[in-house]
Formats: sequence, structure tokens, C-alpha cells
Amino acid sequence: MSFRFNFSFEDLDLSDHEINDHKVVKEEFEIVDLLQAASLEEKTNEIPTSSFIAPTEIVISPLSLKLPESFIAETIEINSTLKESLSSSPSTLYKRHLSDIKCQIALDDDDPMEEHEDSSNIKKNQNLFDVMVESDLIKGVYEGGFKTWECSLDLVDYLAGRGINIDSLKVLELGCGSGLPGIYILTREKSARVDFQDYNEQVIKLVTIPNILLNTSLRPQATDIDNQGIAQVNVANNESVIREMCKRSRFFAGDWNGLVDALDIKSEKEKYDLILTSETIYNENSIEKLYNVIKNVLKRPNGVVLVSSKTMYFGVGGGILPFRQLVERDNMFDVEVVYTVTSHLRREILEMRFVGR
Repeated sequence: MSFRFNFSFEDLDLSDHEINDHKVVKEEFEIVDLLQAASLEEKTNEIPTSSFIAPTEIVISPLSLKLPESFIAETIEINSTLKESLSSSPSTLYKRHLSDIKCQIALDDDDPMEEHEDSSNIKKNQNLFDVMVESDLIKGVYEGGFKTWECSLDLVDYLAGRGINIDSLKVLELGCGSGLPGIYILTREKSARVDFQDYNEQVIKLVTIPNILLNTSLRPQATDIDNQGIAQVNVANNESVIREMCKRSRFFAGDWNGLVDALDIKSEKEKYDLILTSETIYNENSIEKLYNVIKNVLKRPNGVVLVSSKTMYFGVGGGILPFRQLVERDNMFDVEVVYTVTSHLRREILEMRFVGR
């Protein structure tokens, strides 16, 4: 079953100022009209499915991760609306352009010089990408990671404007997709470690990891960026940039059910100081799995969770209220709304801390 949130560019009700600040790319909301593809149902049938994708760590190395010769990146300006914005914080993030991802998949598929151990995997990647672009989510197949959702930008805005001490923190971003909140922490504090989890391994390899590189070792120079905020970044010394990235980050893919075991945390000391998640509580049927991960891998007594979400998701039953009710029934965390965007689609950030900390 596929599902779209049915938010058009106009439905977001963004002011001109907000559009410029966040560099919202209109074609991401209209890309469906540009694709000439077979039916969604036909493509979905060609992708192996199960009740869920079992969680696992993605072991990244120069041999296991193929990078293209260059990335096309777009600019996201960080102009925090909060009063405590730090002058030392990065003012710009970069993310891989959606068209560049599709181009890489097409080139991998068409390269006659490349010997693929399993050419069917390339075809499956292409089919999955087309399905991903045509739908916001498909149960058991795709959870929206190719898009950069506005709540993740809210979380970046909040982190940039709040004097949170992230020195030497161990951070986990759940349902990361583009990974911008976690990447913001990597760019702001060189001693922080950030691990990333998304439902789809393809999202991690084609979106999250390129975005990390574009904001760290492959960060564009001012001369690389055109007047539209687009940059072409050459990828040099693949082995070096991948090894440097892996010193500070691990990557996980699959369902939240079983993720605690996949994270392989053996002691309280190995747990996370900060957990970030955005646009992940849209479905009431999955919020308990998310909450179970949070309460089992957050470090006591001072661990913090930031949950960025629309107040309500029409048609799927999720949102701030059902998640907050679940947390408060468990009586393990104090919950507070720390950030609000009042617009046509109201958005909030919840902060969770252990009771009695």
C-alpha cells in the first residue's frame, strides 16, 4: 500500500522569507509530473518485500561504497529564528540534489565497463527509486528518506539557536533520511560522534552519506557555488574521505523493531547522550517501536531526546498528541514543547528528559 501526504508546495504555506532561508526546491514537490515511468504497482511488485526490513549495521568501507566522480549539491541557509543563535555555528548546510541521485543510479545501470556481481540489484535500485519518488511512503518498502522534510529543517534551526552543549556528545539520528540535524552537529563540534539510522539502506548510501561528505571533507568552496545556490563538487581520494567519515559515524538500516540489538550497546556508557528524530511519528502504529528504541538506548540520567513533527498527520493517525500520550503513560520521561511553527501545517519539537534527573 502506498501513501502520499498530499502536501503541495503551496500547501506548505511558507513565506518568501522561509522559502529563501531553507532553499525549498520546488521540483521535489512536483517531481511526479516529470517522471515517465511504469505504474507504481508494477514497480512495487518487482521489489522484494516483507512485513519489515530487519535492522542491521551497514559496514562502510572504500570497497563497499562506490562514490561517483562528483556530487551536485544545493545550499540550505541556516538563519535561526531563536534568540540564542550561536555566532560559532555553521550558517550553511549542503545536501545532494535529487536529480544527482537519479543520475547516479542511471549511470550505474548503463555503465558497460562495470561488472556487477548481481545486475538485478541495479534494476531493483532503479525500481525502488522510482517508487520512492512517486510515493511518500510504502509500508514495508520505503519510509520517505529521499525527501528533505520541513521538520528536519526545524530541528536544525532549533539546534542552531539553542546553546546546547554538544561537546564530545554521542548522538543518534533515527529515521534520518537526509540526515541534516545530525550533520549539523558533526559540522559544529568536531569531537561529537553521530550515528545515523534509516529504514532503507539505499537512502543511507545515496543520500545520508553524500550529505555528510558534502558538509565535512567535501564541503564546497564559495567559488564552487553558482547564483542559484548549486555546486558541483569533485570527489577525490575516496578512500581517505570514507575512512575519516567512519571515524565519527556508524550507519544502520531497517525497522525499529530489533534495532536495539543491532546497535549492540553493551553498557550504559555506550548509550547515546542525544537522540534526534524528525517526521517519524506520522503513523500511530509505529510510534511504540520508535519509543522502545529511545528508552533503551538513551543514556541516564542526563540524556535528551528531540522529536520534531507536525502536530497532526491526516489519514494515518500519528502526530504529537498520540506520541506524547504514549510517553506520558510510561512515566519515564518529562516532555516539553520547546519549539513551535504556527502555519497551515503546525509543527512542534518535543524535548524529552528522564523523570527526576
